[in-house]
Formats: sequence, C-alpha cells, structure tokens
Amino acid sequence: MSGMKKRWNFVDSLITFTLVCAVAAAVCALLRPSVYAGAEETKIVYTAQLREVRAFTTENIKVGDTVFDAATGGNMGTVTSVTVAPHAEVEVGADGEMVMAEKPDYFTVDLVIEGMCVEKSDSYYLGGLVEFKAGTGTPVNTKYLTTTLYVTGIDSVGGAV
Repeated sequence: MSGMKKRWNFVDSLITFTLVCAVAAAVCALLRPSVYAGAEETKIVYTAQLREVRAFTTENIKVGDTVFDAATGGNMGTVTSVTVAPHAEVEVGADGEMVMAEKPDYFTVDLVIEGMCVEKSDSYYLGGLVEFKAGTGTPVNTKYLTTTLYVTGIDSVGGAV
C-alpha cells in the first residue's frame, strides 16, 4: 500500500477553490474603503416608528436601549424617548367613506433616537456603516427585539465629537 500514488480528484479541487475564495473575501473585507476615510463623526437626533407591533414589542423597547442594524451590526444610536399609541389604519366604512380605524391589539411606537453619524454628500451613515435616509425602513435589533424601524425624520445634525 505504501507504493500507491494519490490522485487529484474533484473533491480536492472543490476544497482548494473554497479556501481560495475564503481568503479572497477576507482580503477584500480588510481592504474595503471605509465611509470614515477623512470624515468627522457628528451627533444626530432622529425620529422613527415601529408600526403595527404587538404588546410584547411595546413592553421591551425602553429609553436607554441601543439600536443596531440587523444586517451589519452597526450602532444606530440610543433610544431617548418612547411613545406608544394604538395602531390606526385607513379603512373604507359601510357608506364608502374613508375612516381611521384602530386595529385591536396592535400599536405604533414613536421613538426619538440619538446617535453618531458620518455625513456625506448623498446620505448619512450611522456608525459609519448604515446608510440612513428619512422615509426608509431598516431591519434592526435591540437587546430583546428584532423588528423594522421606519425613519420618519431627521431632527438635528451637528455637534462634532
């Protein structure tokens, strides 16, 4: 058996290809230019909503919670104010008129969040990673929740670190 010669096969090629791709991805991630290049971080205060959420969500979002982007893990800021209201939607009434109707067991949570951003000509970047614009929905995480945060407005930007 010691005289047997090992041949190169498809599995060996697949393993080698996977390793080369992993090394290439690591090198690209390390060499990718950062949004931070030559930029100064500034303080940002923005408002956002959690729409059509259940009571569990309203009970588990509190002032002082840190909000993270679900995709990148970037810090999107700290919650400074929480307001909970019953969720209402536009419905067509029996007479054909549009009316606002409360949806039972659902809530809308209005948040004020304070964080750090890098301001570029086309957008803001929270934590230098998360592109951020009013009117967008972003999947987010907190210590106890994963939900979608809808940015409703950017209240103030300024105050360099």
